[in-house]
Amino acid sequence: MTIKRIIRRIEKQIGENIHSYKLMSTTDCSRVYEIRSKHQSYVLKLGKHGENMHKDFMNHSMVYKSWLNKRNYLNFNIPEPFFSDIKENFYVMKYVERSKNIQSILHDDILKDFTKLIDIFSRSGMALKEYHNLFPREMSFKKSFCRFDSNRLKEAETYEKNEITSLYESLPKDDFCYIHADFKPMNVLIDNKNRIWIIDFKEIFYFGSPYMDVARFIDSAKIFTFLHSPFTYLKKRMLLNELLTHFLYNYDCNLNLKSLLASLKCNKYLYIKSKKKWQSGIIKHIYNLL
Repeated sequence: MTIKRIIRRIEKQIGENIHSYKLMSTTDCSRVYEIRSKHQSYVLKLGKHGENMHKDFMNHSMVYKSWLNKRNYLNFNIPEPFFSDIKENFYVMKYVERSKNIQSILHDDILKDFTKLIDIFSRSGMALKEYHNLFPREMSFKKSFCRFDSNRLKEAETYEKNEITSLYESLPKDDFCYIHADFKPMNVLIDNKNRIWIIDFKEIFYFGSPYMDVARFIDSAKIFTFLHSPFTYLKKRMLLNELLTHFLYNYDCNLNLKSLLASLKCNKYLYIKSKKKWQSGIIKHIYNLL
């Protein structure tokens, strides 16, 4: 189905004409568009290669409802999900006006406004901690969601599988909760009122150690900063490490260092295994440089 036909389906659903649209981003799983009507802007997320957008929509809706009940006590926001189309495999959500993801802000401002970045990273740590407390803990134990990414482990050699499983099993089970599973600077937005928005909830039924989210954020910040500009990363990595220290402290000032280190090793392995063979070699090399 072409994008124009999808726009017509959306127009029927919202009861007004869409006068413009543009592609914002594309991944292996989806294409994301900004679409505008006379009165409002939306985000259209269109599935690729069989990726189930209705599942994404239901996960997003679950998080949004939990956030809505507690929003007056939280320091982050969730964009409202509006509707999905199962047949054509897309869903529509609120567009966060005049916002940028943290990774983009980091690229632009690490050499300009470091104080601003300290505030953003500090509040992102607080937001992640609040996210981990969003769902009642007893709710997690009533459902048997996977704690670990078994699909990627299937590709591992036996010694790798044993090592990574051992690391993961060493993480404190009392801390396990619903985690975001893709909490990275690109999935955290800052709007023009300096509010934090968390996006991308396709993996929320991932019950595991919250330290995996912390590790994902740290690794992504380093890797994507390096990929954007190796020279800037090498020149300013001490500043980036300081920002990540603020993130960690505001997530939990009594952080379990052993659990964090184990999670970083797990995340490194899973991230490399998620890439194609030619990409995984490059990522391994980057990890060695960081």
